[in-house]
Amino acid sequence: MPENVTIRDVARRAGVSNGTVSRVLNHHANVAPDLRERVLEAAEALGYRATRPPRGNGRSPATQAQARPGRTASASTRLGFLLTLPHLPDRLEPMSPFWASILHGAEAEATRHGAQVTYLSLPHGPAAYRRHLGAVGLDGVLLVGVASADLVTAAQDAGHAAVLVDNQLAGVPVDAVIFDYVAAGREATDQLVRAGHRAIGFVGGPLRPDSPVRCAIPTIELQAIGYRTALAYAGLPFDPGTCESCDLTPEGGYAAGLRLLARRPDLTAVFCAGDRVATGVMRAAREAGRTIPAGLSVTAVDDEHEGQTVPPLTTVRLDKEHLGAAAVRRLVDRLAAPSSTATTVMLPVDLVARGSVHRRHPGDVTTA
Repeated sequence: MPENVTIRDVARRAGVSNGTVSRVLNHHANVAPDLRERVLEAAEALGYRATRPPRGNGRSPATQAQARPGRTASASTRLGFLLTLPHLPDRLEPMSPFWASILHGAEAEATRHGAQVTYLSLPHGPAAYRRHLGAVGLDGVLLVGVASADLVTAAQDAGHAAVLVDNQLAGVPVDAVIFDYVAAGREATDQLVRAGHRAIGFVGGPLRPDSPVRCAIPTIELQAIGYRTALAYAGLPFDPGTCESCDLTPEGGYAAGLRLLARRPDLTAVFCAGDRVATGVMRAAREAGRTIPAGLSVTAVDDEHEGQTVPPLTTVRLDKEHLGAAAVRRLVDRLAAPSSTATTVMLPVDLVARGSVHRRHPGDVTTA
């Protein structure tokens, strides 16, 4: 594959979105024939390949990994970008702008190391991993999204060096690169506290089946911990009734916002686990007769929309391309030193204050 060719390049040449390219390369059925043909022609013209047959040396990937010592990345080094999002409804394309930015950062960093990145949307579970990737000639994998401990074991059993991306698993000896989501949740909530809000809700992701309050997605649970920490530091009680869950889509945020505001009309502010969720909550607030921010202040984490909402959203910016690059560097280091101790790299976050937070004063009442 020629240097510097990424999914973004294929999308630009074909005149389609990154998501359409990912659907074509992963053999999704919901792509119009003419679009599929354009993507395949663009990929062929640029020399981009999403998959490659296994190396023909007669040995399994696990045997290859055991037989070779640590080494540096080269043009023959193949890294997998394996995206797993079990919470996402099947009808939705997994390659959102959030993950596409991480992929772009990973591809750019891999190019600097002379390596190649292959993107795959991975079916859920270790059995699917073994079935789809056990014979593919990958040297290392970026397990992106919500990878389970069993998936990590499947990757290691297949002989793949592995790094968790935007995830961490307690007690599992595997490298990880993740944002400081506790700080993100704390900062987003602190911004509301500093503006005088005392009734602050939280809209997060799906809950664990064994808990009425714990989020099933580790990064969202870390944001929730930051939210609860900020409340505690401000001397405000945590009430599970001020929290709602959703599938982290704008539609899910909208439905959660309607439920939350109907149940707790006293809320003056809501912290959302993601800009997409926030856009849905803001829509729900307007339908409930609330203006933004005077009737309801909203903060979030991500900065996907870069201030393009109305009003511009106060959010905690995540440098997603930096995350992808850092993950590739960690994976390259793992390939060079396969016996080294597992390391977690935590990246800083940055609050961006915009126009979605209203400063309240003593005696203010909740109004539309």
